[in-house]
Amino acid sequence: MPNGARDIYLVGSIPLTRPYDVFTTVAELLGERVRRVPDGEIGDRKMWVQSQYPVLASAPGLEPGDLPEGGLTRLTGYNIPIRVKDAGAIRISELGYARYALASYGVFRALKNAGRIPQAWKFQVGLPAPMDVMVNIEPRSRKLVEEPYEHALLSELERIQAEIPHDQLAITWDIVQGLLVWENPSNTYVTLWFDDPLKGIVQRFARLGNAVAPDVELGFHLCYGSQDHKHAIDPRDLTACVAMANALVDGLRRPIDYVHMPVPRDRTDDAYFAPLDRLQRSHIREVYLGLVHYTDGVDGAHHRIAAAERHLADFGIATECGFGRRPTHQDVRRLIALHAEVVN
Repeated sequence: MPNGARDIYLVGSIPLTRPYDVFTTVAELLGERVRRVPDGEIGDRKMWVQSQYPVLASAPGLEPGDLPEGGLTRLTGYNIPIRVKDAGAIRISELGYARYALASYGVFRALKNAGRIPQAWKFQVGLPAPMDVMVNIEPRSRKLVEEPYEHALLSELERIQAEIPHDQLAITWDIVQGLLVWENPSNTYVTLWFDDPLKGIVQRFARLGNAVAPDVELGFHLCYGSQDHKHAIDPRDLTACVAMANALVDGLRRPIDYVHMPVPRDRTDDAYFAPLDRLQRSHIREVYLGLVHYTDGVDGAHHRIAAAERHLADFGIATECGFGRRPTHQDVRRLIALHAEVVN
């Protein structure tokens, strides 16, 4: 497939000022090249699951714990981990995701009605896997917190789906911790609280996917982390992404509309993309490869495209992760425009 036929996927956070700015900027720079547009996950959401810290730290039955030995590090997400204060009193309710989504969709709808953004766009809502939110919780407390948090998150999803027309909506589940375990089950970055890691991960993510209504688009963003603009674990190749995507295909009662997989800047080798040969492509409508990098621009992206298309002809392009935690000297408009330059 020629580069010009490729679609564009925007990964979550886009640190402009308001959802209005995100929608109008993307319309100006990308137009109908992109099918789904997020509200930018602005404000505290640009730090992804760290936005849930005050929700959890102030929930009944929970409290911030002790300062970790050695202080705060990347492994603790820059927050003092939360612990269970009273297991019987744990109550996790409003998380904020529905509130943000409904407010931003109102802006999205108004701009569509005014002809300011493409009519074909869908409003993309990114939600974190509960497993990833548990990085805010100290390891020994995660088993007690995960289930009530998942229940609260699915309630947020239910409200979003109840109030936004399904033909206007796309839900993306953002996954990091599960992919890191798939990459290396014995890694020291993720501390698990359940047995049979791969089976447990698929069961969790299948519940999330199956909670998305059949007539709402469903996607998965697979990620290796981007704190400090670094991966938590560097991928060996796309084996873990492909294996997880295939496992989700088998575990879901509905099709997957899109999957996003990351491509590190230095991976233009055939070996990185070879696992795509094993992807159950007939059950995944669209695949996006996160091969656009600010630092090497169009030429670098084209080198990665050339390597990838030897194993998968039909794919769209994206960045490796969201824009929210990028170095401040990088121009967000330039990064958005770069997507169009790559596919033109």
